[in-house]
Amino acid sequence: MLNHVTNDTQKFTVHWSRIPNKTKNDSELFALWPSPVNADACFREAGFSIFGDGDEHWDDYASELLTRLLDELKKFGAPRLTSESIEKHKSLFQQLLNLTEPEPLSLREQIEARTVYDEFPDCVVAFGDSGVTLCTGNGHHVFWIAVPNTDAAKFAESLPSIAGEHQFIRTDLKWDCLLPSPKY
Repeated sequence: MLNHVTNDTQKFTVHWSRIPNKTKNDSELFALWPSPVNADACFREAGFSIFGDGDEHWDDYASELLTRLLDELKKFGAPRLTSESIEKHKSLFQQLLNLTEPEPLSLREQIEARTVYDEFPDCVVAFGDSGVTLCTGNGHHVFWIAVPNTDAAKFAESLPSIAGEHQFIRTDLKWDCLLPSPKY
């Protein structure tokens, strides 16, 4: 179990783990997430304890982390949303008059929305026909990445560069408390 950071300015840190025996096919599942994490019962139950409120710097760092992750995953193929899409909010006036057609959020917004809001279904993005997928959901800022066994070692080697200049720590937790659905 990790020690709780007690100072007021908590350092943005990137955590990762391989999730054992959770895939239905010949893939390995990785979790990647930034901390501090907003206080969350699921993370606490899983054994994580670095909680705190993010600020504008945290948001910027988290956005950069997602950019680096997507850049790495795009090497496996073009990204496409395979889960249900979230549409942009329409004003009450637009809804009443049906002035505009529903417009989906961008792919990035689809991914990010599920890391914040737990009322949406999980977001699943496939990268080409490689078998690589990215999933976010349940309002947890965790990126779940399934990678075929043949590419898993290469992907694991890329994780430190995805973390960028931030501290990068392997952190194993009780994963059943956090895994999104569909279970891999």
